[in-house]
Parts: sequence; C-alpha cells; structure tokens
Amino acid sequence: MIIYVRRTHIRIRLFLVLYLSSAFSFNLVCAQQETGSGPLLADSLQIAELMKRSAMARRYDMGLGIAYAQEALCLAQEAGLVRQEARALYRLGGIAIQGGDFEEAIHYISQGKQLAEQTDDDRLRVSAHNLLGLTHSRVGNYEVALEHFLTALKLDEQLGSKDITLAEHTADLYATMGDTASAVKYYRHALHIRKSRAEREEAWRLLEKEGVILHTQKKYARAIVYYDSALLLLQGQQNLTSLGRITHRKALALVALHEYEAAIQELRKAIAWQEEIGDHFLIQSTNLAAKVYIHLGRLQQAIALSKKSLELLQNRKDLTEKSVAYQNLYQAYGSMGDFRRAYVYHQRYGQLKDSLMNQQKSLQILGLQMKFDHENQADENEKLLLANQLNEKTIRNQLYVILLALALLLLAFVLIYNFHQARLQSRAEYELLYEHVNEGVVMLEREGIRHCNRKAADILGLGRHPLKGQSLLQAIQQAGFHSRMSDASFQRKITAAYSQDFSLFEWELVHTSGKVSWLEVHLNRLKTRKLPSLLVFLRDISERKAAEEQLALELREKNALINNTDDLVWSIDHQMRLRSFNQPFARMMESVTGRPLKAGDLVIDPAFVGELVEKWRRHYERALKGEKFMITDATEIDGQMYFADTSFYPIMEGDKLIGVSCFSKDVTEKMHATLALKASEEKYRTQMERITDAFVAFDNDWNYTYVNAKAGELLGRDPASLIGKNVWEEFPEGVGQPFYQALHEARRKQQFMHIELYYPPWDKWYEDHIYPSPEGVSVFYHDITERKKTQQALQQREAQLSLIFNSVAEMMLLVKRQPAGIFVVETANEKFLEMLRVSLPGISMDQLRGAALNEFLSQTVLINEWESYERSIGRMHKALESGEVHRFELKTLSKGKLHAYQVSITPIAGLGNQYDMLLLVIHDLSEKLQQEERTLNAVYSAIERERKRIAGELHDSLTQTLSIASMNLKNLSYDFPSLEEAPKYAKALYFVEEAIDESRSLSHRIMPKAIEDFGLLASVEELAEKTRKVQPLEVHLQFEGDFALSKEMELNLFRIIQEAFNNILKHARANNIWLSLKREASGLSLLIKDDGRGFVPQSLDKQGIGLRSMQGRVNQMGGIFVLESQPFAGTCISVTIPIHDQVSSGKI
Repeated sequence: MIIYVRRTHIRIRLFLVLYLSSAFSFNLVCAQQETGSGPLLADSLQIAELMKRSAMARRYDMGLGIAYAQEALCLAQEAGLVRQEARALYRLGGIAIQGGDFEEAIHYISQGKQLAEQTDDDRLRVSAHNLLGLTHSRVGNYEVALEHFLTALKLDEQLGSKDITLAEHTADLYATMGDTASAVKYYRHALHIRKSRAEREEAWRLLEKEGVILHTQKKYARAIVYYDSALLLLQGQQNLTSLGRITHRKALALVALHEYEAAIQELRKAIAWQEEIGDHFLIQSTNLAAKVYIHLGRLQQAIALSKKSLELLQNRKDLTEKSVAYQNLYQAYGSMGDFRRAYVYHQRYGQLKDSLMNQQKSLQILGLQMKFDHENQADENEKLLLANQLNEKTIRNQLYVILLALALLLLAFVLIYNFHQARLQSRAEYELLYEHVNEGVVMLEREGIRHCNRKAADILGLGRHPLKGQSLLQAIQQAGFHSRMSDASFQRKITAAYSQDFSLFEWELVHTSGKVSWLEVHLNRLKTRKLPSLLVFLRDISERKAAEEQLALELREKNALINNTDDLVWSIDHQMRLRSFNQPFARMMESVTGRPLKAGDLVIDPAFVGELVEKWRRHYERALKGEKFMITDATEIDGQMYFADTSFYPIMEGDKLIGVSCFSKDVTEKMHATLALKASEEKYRTQMERITDAFVAFDNDWNYTYVNAKAGELLGRDPASLIGKNVWEEFPEGVGQPFYQALHEARRKQQFMHIELYYPPWDKWYEDHIYPSPEGVSVFYHDITERKKTQQALQQREAQLSLIFNSVAEMMLLVKRQPAGIFVVETANEKFLEMLRVSLPGISMDQLRGAALNEFLSQTVLINEWESYERSIGRMHKALESGEVHRFELKTLSKGKLHAYQVSITPIAGLGNQYDMLLLVIHDLSEKLQQEERTLNAVYSAIERERKRIAGELHDSLTQTLSIASMNLKNLSYDFPSLEEAPKYAKALYFVEEAIDESRSLSHRIMPKAIEDFGLLASVEELAEKTRKVQPLEVHLQFEGDFALSKEMELNLFRIIQEAFNNILKHARANNIWLSLKREASGLSLLIKDDGRGFVPQSLDKQGIGLRSMQGRVNQMGGIFVLESQPFAGTCISVTIPIHDQVSSGKI
C-alpha cells in the first residue's frame, strides 16, 4: 500500500512538472513570435548558471572555470546580451589574475570595459576600473592603477554605494608607492564608511589590517604603532582571541627589528591570553618565543618552550608547527654543544619536512580523485533521472496524453541538448585529466588520432597540437621517426587491440638524426564508447633498454673474467649439483674423474672416497645452511704440500637460499711465508713489549693471542689473563661500535686500515692501525682523547667565528701592524669588498689580502677632507697602544653624497699578549641618516609652522586684547570713585603694560621678525645685542662669503645659534662669545666658542633637549655637528654643512 501511494504521488508530481513545462514552452513560443526576443530569458538563465559553475570550478581547476566562462561569453555574444558578455569577460580576467597571466587579464577586462561603456550601468564601469587597478598594481604600473582606482571611487560616490574595498585598495596602493599621507587619508575614508555603517566597534580590525600591510612591506616600526592602536581600542573588551593574535603580530615585528627583549614581553602576554582560551595561536607564539630565546642565548628557556609546544601538539596534526618546534630544539641543543640530541631532533625535523611534502601531494591526488568521482556520480544521477522520466507513460486522460506528448517532445529536446553538452564537457574534462597524467596518452579511432596529451606529443616529437585524423604511423613519420617494426605488423597489433581488452608490446623508433627510442605501448579498448576506439598509453623506456644492454655487456665481461682467471670458481644447488663453473675448475675435475664436466653433475663424484670426501661434504652442508666462511686446505702431492683458500658464499634470491658459490685460490707460497713468519714470532713479541703504543692480536675467532703491557694498562686488565679469551665476551659493550665494524671490515677485505674513532662506552678517542692476516688481526692503538677534544674545540670556534664574520651585515676588516708602523690587510668580509669596489672596481679578496692599508683606504668613501688618512691611522695606533675599543661616528662626503658610518676599532692580542692586530667594524648609517633627515624635516617644519601660528596668535589676539584692556584702564583713571581706589587702578595698568611688552617679546622670540624681513645676519646681530643686554659679556661676530640662503636654512641656523647663546647664558658664566659664519666652496661652516667654565661632554645627559635639538637640525641639513669642551677651558661648537647636498635638495 505504501509503495502504491508513493508511486501515485510521484506520478502526480511528474504530471504537474510536464504540464508546467509544456505551458512554459507554449508561452515562450508565443512571446518569441510576438517580440522576437523569446530566447533571451532562457539564455540569461543559462548564462547565469554557467557563470555560477565557473565561479565554483575556478577554486580547484582554473581550466574548467575558463571553459565555463568562455561558454557563457559565446552564448551572451550570440544572444546580444551586452551586460552578461561584459561580466563573462570580467570573470575571464579574474581567472587570468588568479593564474598570474596579467597581460591576458588586462586584455579581457579592457574588452569588458568597452562593452560597459555602451550601457548605462555605472556599476559595470566601477567593476572594470577596480579590476584594471588591481591588475596594473600587480605588474608594478602603480600610476595607471591609481588612475583606475580614483575613477572607480568617483563613479562609486555618484552611485552612493560607498564601497569600502575600493577605498582600502586605493590606500594600499598609496602605501606601496610610499605616499603615506594619501594612504592614511583613504584608510580614514574607509574607517569613516565603516563608522557610518554602524561598524565602529570593528574599527580596530582596520587598524590591524593596516599594521599587517605595513608589516608585509617591512615597515615594522610603523606597523607596531598600528598594532598598539588596535590593542588600545580592544582594552576593556573580553576579546582574548584578537588580543592574543595582534600581540603575536606585534612580537613578530619586534623580532624583525631585533628588539628581542621587548618581543619576549609581548609574547608572554600573548601566551597568557591564548592559554586562557586555548587559541590556535598559542603554539605559534610558543614556538616564536623559543626562537627569540635562542637569539638571546637563553637556551634552557628555549628548550622548555619547544617541549611545551610539542606537548600541545600531541593530539593535533599540525606538522608545520611541530617541525618548527623540532628545528628550535636542534638549534638550541646544537648551540649548547649537545650534538647527540641536536642530531636526533634534526632527523625528526627532516622527517616531518618530508611528510609535509608527501601530504601536500596526497591532497592534490585526492582532490583530483574526488572531482572525478563527483562527475561520475553526477552522470549516473542524470541517467537515472532520465530513465525515471521516460518510464512514466501511463496517463489515462486523452487531454493529458496530448499535453504529455508535447511535454515529452520538449523534454526530449532539452535532454538531447543537455546530453550533448555533458558529452562535450566530459570530453574536455577527460582531455584535461589526461594532460595531468605522467604517461603519454593517445586516443585512437578508426579514422586516426582523436586526442593526444602533452606528454605523448613530447615523446613522439609531434609538437603541441598534432593534426587530428592522422594514423599513429603517419604522425611519427611526420616527426622524423621510422619504425623498426613493419607497418603491416604494427597495423595488425592495432587491429587486434580492437577485439581484446588489453595488449602490450615494445616499439623501437629511429629518428632521422640516428637517435634510437624505445617505447612501451599499452593498448586498452574503450568499452564505454559506441565507436571503436583505443586508449594508448606510451612510456619511454629508452633508458631501461640501455641499462639492460649495459647489464648484458657487463655479464659477458664478468663471465670472460671468471674464465680467464687461474682460480677455481663454481656454484652448486641444494642437491650439491653443479649450477655453473669456470674453465680451470672443469679442467681440474676432468683430470681427477677422467671425463668432461657438465652442469647438473654432482660436485662430489661417486668415485671419490676417503676422509677428503666427508670433509668437503660437511663444508657444503655448512654453506647450504646460509653460513659464509673460508677454509685453508692442505693437500700432499708427490711429497710436496700444497695449500688453497676456499671461500663459500650462500646465494640468496630475496629471503630464499638457492645455492652456494665457491672460490678456491692457490696460497701455497703465502702459507710457506706465514710459517716462516711464525718462526720469528718470539723476536717480534720482545719488540712489541718495548713499543709505547698498545698492541693486541686476535685469531679468526676473535680470541686474544697477544696483549702487550701498554694495552693491558689501557684495558685495565692483566695481559696474561686475556690470552685465549674472546674480546666480545670480555668487552660486550664494544659490539656494534665503530671499532667492532672496522675490525670485521679489515679482516673481510684483508686490507690495512688506519682510523681515528670514538668509543662511547669509555668516552675516549683512539687512533688504530689494523693489520689483517689470514690467521687473524693485529692492532696498534693509543689514546688521543685530549688531542681530539682540543681539535674539536678549535674547529668549532673557527667555524663559529667564520660564520659570524661572513654573515654580519656590517663591513669588517682585519689588519695587522708591521714593525715599520704600517698596517697590512689580513682579511675582510664581502660587505667591505662591496664598498671598496665602488672606487676600485674588480678588486678581489686575493688582491686585498697582504696589501698595505695606505694603498687603497685613501681612495674609499671613508676618507675625504673631513676624515683624513692620517687621522684614521692615528685612531688605529691609539687603539693598539691603549688596548681599548674605540667607537666613533664618521660622516664623509663623496661625489656630492653624504655618507655616515659607525666605526668600531677593537685591538686583538697576538703572541706574547702584544696587541698587533685590529678588527674594524663599519656600520653604514647613511640610510638611517636620510630617514632621520626626512623625519626631522617634517618635525621641524611642523614646529616652525606652530611657532609662527602661536606668534601670530600672541601678536594679533592676546596683544590686542591687552591693549584694549590698557585703554579701558586709562579711561577709568579719569573718573575714580574715590582717591583710595587710584593706586589699585595704577597697579593694574602697570601689569597690563608689562603683559603687552612680554607678549610682544615672546612673539619675537618664537618667530623672529628680522629673519623674514632682513635675513640671517641681521637676526644674529639683533640676538647678539640682546645677549649683551642680558649679561655683561662681549659678543664677537665674523661673517665671510655670500649668504643667499633659503628661508628654511636661515631659520635652522638661527635656531642653532639661539640655542647655543641660551646655553652659554644659563651655564657657561663666560666673558666672551666668538661666532664665525663662513660660506666656502665645500659648504658652510659655523663656529661658536666661549671662555666659560666648560664641562665633560661624556657626563652630559643624552636626553638634553637643547643639544639634541641642535644635533637634529644639523642632521636635517645633512651636516656634521661637533661639540668639544673641557672643564675650565670653555666650549666650542662646530657645524659643517655640505653645499652639494643642500643645492641638490633645494635647501640653498
């Protein structure tokens, strides 16, 4: 009953669908007849579906996404739908951007923009300008990109949509171009839009994003400011996840600035927050903290944090963070000198790294498999639906039958169209799948090649797009190949493959150039296709064929070698029957048995009798049990003793033993020599006791045969008690150690070995001389532990020093003073050579090493009129004589460009603790100086503008107000209520007049009017006159040269002079001030000197505002500021400003 009701329900639903479909088709046809635009709605719906498929497909397969978008584009062009055509072009441009093909992206988007201009849809034009801006910014065309973004913003404002993304893209581009002010402007615009949309609580997200952008641009200090602002907005909220994440990013920026202590403080906060909520950033913060501790040298804390990270990762599959933890551990243990643990963790790190790579490959393969399964399932579902729809044919009513017939006709048309489209799509997807196969794939039909992937085209030399319809033989002939197999034989194999599921053969091809190629051809019949077709897999096996030929050649050479040797070589199977043998063995056996030898004969002939037969039978049985051994056999022939060494080697096939190989060599002469040597053994024993090295001898069973006194001392045993005992039973801890392996290898190869090895059980190093012989092994050895420890310490120190010397970012130079007083170069790092090649192109380290310092130093940017060669050499001699480190900052002018360096001279003691070498470390501060100069320009410009504004406010507002108050008080003085009130009014008037004078004086001090009206010299003279009035001292002025300076420079010089005069008046207690201002060819020089009480410059507070202000203004002008003073000897300030920089920057 339930089944019947369900079937009835399905029939009713099917009828309704068919009825509605027929009605819809009828209305559609009517509308088409009336308006001529019937297909537009269907086309629009189909285009929208294709665009949706393209958006979904581009995530995992860009090729499939392009195919959908191109199909939508063609359909829109055919239907004349301009908007849909423009959107399809935009989609193709977006996929091209995703694939990195920016030229193709610009082409598609520009076509879409042209179509958008034909419509009245401003939103389409906004999208075009936005996409073009993104594309041009990716390829570095920032000006063009900015123009598109600004146009899109203008159109967006006209629409009133206020797109936040456009504002952020514009701000990001300005930040990339270095226009910070404009970037901040548009960031604020985006923030304003967010606030207007009731997203004020999310403003900290924008600040965090701005910080991340600056972070990626390596502007770490500015990024920290934005992170701090975001954290300030988050205060008071319980959003611990965001607090931990932003604090983690701030710590990353601090690490990039090498502020490790500050980074540790931030990471502690982040870890505390993340532990409270169990955030996934906890492991990353822990690993970063461990890495910072490694930089700070706090290795134990780094190890503890790394192990904590591994504990957190126990139940997780985050292999990336686990590899970082292992990397931190092996670096920490390596820095501590614990190389065993460092090696263990380094191995784990390498294994995890390999696992990550394998995991990525597996995910790619799984994605392709899931895609393939999904498509197969979709085809099966579509076929099932089709079968269900075609089986419903039992409608009773005649009217319903007519409507059903019409609906079935329409449905058949739709199904045929969809099936055709599905076949086209399936064919494209299969061809795309074949392109990703590592083997060559060719699809053959009776008519010829239907499809050929890139790998097959490369193997056959067909080019990228072989002509379809050709046979495979025609295609390879066109590529310059001919087949060693006849055309008829090849065609028979192809024809036979159509009637069987699978066939395989090897195909030899010869190119016209003479190159021979071997292909392994797999023929697979496709059963799912109606037309007979084959799927041909091609694999290039040329290298394998060459290897097989080489192996056959080597086998022939090996057989020739075995047959040409005088030794006996033979092999037997389990039944002791001969498998193979060489000619000497055959001749020997034939001489004994009297008949020719052949494979399969028993190796122990039945005619053999006596003890010799049983002895050899035991040897063969022993070898057939899998034991490898060697025997020395003696045979008496005609009263003469002959000796032979016979080796037995089991033959394994996998884990199965299939026979034994035997090698016999005549060692009669060798044995006679051995017996002669044994006769003199006592003589050598006496000599062995006299040598200082330890000496031991073993037989073939590793039993002690001799131990001298020194060996007994090192072993801690009585030599006599060891004789006859097995070394590995007496010292079992040595089994498997390098010494154990060396002894066995020497005996096996019968070669002398000299090794130095570490013996872990005793924690000692030994130098061993191993002498193998057929009777055993002799070893001379002595303890070299102390020497090894010294060598390892020296090597480690040299490696560390070399790594530091060559990896630092500063320029480094090591020089040595000669007896004549000159300095000779010992070595220099690459950074110093780069600086030197500016003035001496092509100079190498070999040319520099051993050269006198005066031969090249005077030609570098380090030496000029401000820093003479003699002055530099004097500093170096002074450092050697004092034995102390000298540090100083150096500013030089070269080719009109100011250079700043921080120089450190460190004396190094040589033999006899005499200082004869110097290490010069030179840090280039030029970029920092330029940055400070730009910052100071902005700061002091803002200060002067504020001074000017305040001075104007004082003069125009406060002074006028006080003047009006003074006039009112004067008017009141004519009409006092009583004589008792008159003194009060007079006193008030006096204070008002004083306030007017003070405000005018303060206004002139803040912004001296003489600077603007009369220039620098008049302002300095006015300042000197005011100084004379304040204190009874003399001011001596001297001006030389032309002082046509910019207002900005005049103001800076006046502020420096004003600050110097104020310091003299406050602290110096001087009687005279000398001021000299000169304009010379090389620049401007300012000298201010007094005869006051002086001071010690080193004791001066570095945070003093006055001196720091003077120093900052000099840096702003690119000059050099020098302060010299001694107690009770006055103070001298010297300022030198290069004229070249000032002219080039427009400051003079």
